[in-house]
Amino acid sequence: MSTSDLETAFQSWEVATQALDNAAEEAAVTAARRCLNKSGSAGWQWLEAGLRDGRRNGFAAEVVSALTLPRRLFEPFLMAAVYEKNPSFNRFLIEPCVKAAGAPRVLERLLAYLVSGSAAEQAGAASALYWVRTKEVECTELLRRIHGQMLDTFIATDDVEVRRRVLPLLQLRESLQTSEAAKAGEVIRIARGHADEYLRHRVEVQLGNTTTFAPLPSV
Repeated sequence: MSTSDLETAFQSWEVATQALDNAAEEAAVTAARRCLNKSGSAGWQWLEAGLRDGRRNGFAAEVVSALTLPRRLFEPFLMAAVYEKNPSFNRFLIEPCVKAAGAPRVLERLLAYLVSGSAAEQAGAASALYWVRTKEVECTELLRRIHGQMLDTFIATDDVEVRRRVLPLLQLRESLQTSEAAKAGEVIRIARGHADEYLRHRVEVQLGNTTTFAPLPSV
């Protein structure tokens, strides 16, 4: 099979998703997996190229969901998850990375985006972090570093979207009882006084002062 068969499978999948035809959607994904098994490296190259096209991210995620992500696709999938605008859909891009490389590796890479990424990358990394399921005992120190960096990122940035994505992940009540108390206090001060309604609301959620959860504003 050639990569043209993958393109045909994608087009069938796209029509099926628009028509909400689950059976046809699954058939297209199954056909794509058969193509990958028979087309060798060319098929994986086609899938990697598709990750640069937002229309194909969902297809790529579905195709690899039952497969093991090749090492060469770890970074492309991670980057696609970071750049995905939908903070719920990025789950389907980040979970194959965790399955293939393990939670610690994924957490390290997302931490790097938080430390030195653009505002868009910081926001995307924060959203992707939500979907990295791990046993805390194996990543205790790494999770502590990430939480500290998120506090720093929230304080240092003026980007509202970065703050919106980071704030729901901050354990502010717990941090107020630790060496991070000063940073947590600054986050609370910024959020409570911010012009953005979502930030003012969400900080109270993080502090346990309300159980009403407002949705993240669409970007």
